[in-house]
Amino acid sequence: MHNPVKPRAKTGLFVYGTLQPDGPNAHVLYEINGIWQHGEVKGRLISKGWGGAEQGFPGLVLDAAAGAIKGQVLWSDALPDHWARLDAFEGEEYQRVVARLRLENDEVADARVYALVAP
Repeated sequence: MHNPVKPRAKTGLFVYGTLQPDGPNAHVLYEINGIWQHGEVKGRLISKGWGGAEQGFPGLVLDAAAGAIKGQVLWSDALPDHWARLDAFEGEEYQRVVARLRLENDEVADARVYALVAP
């Protein structure tokens, strides 16, 4: 396995549902300048959380033994300035955690992701 690499910026946010660039809540990330890259995390998607119940987008449970969940990562040094706003948007059912990603170029990196709180 490669050493973790954080391309283009120090901070990344992996999104797998409504916040992806073509998702219904993509506007939440519009004002954050950065670079998008495809990637995946190991986990399971379950129909829980506001996205699963209201919009048909299940929530993520990280699980190193599970399959790959595809999504995109936004790399931006501006992300820390937006954590409070993004945390409020995601709500109490989700927590921002660090996850290990495999990027489209097969590199490994760590980024934040909003995962379900104790499913």
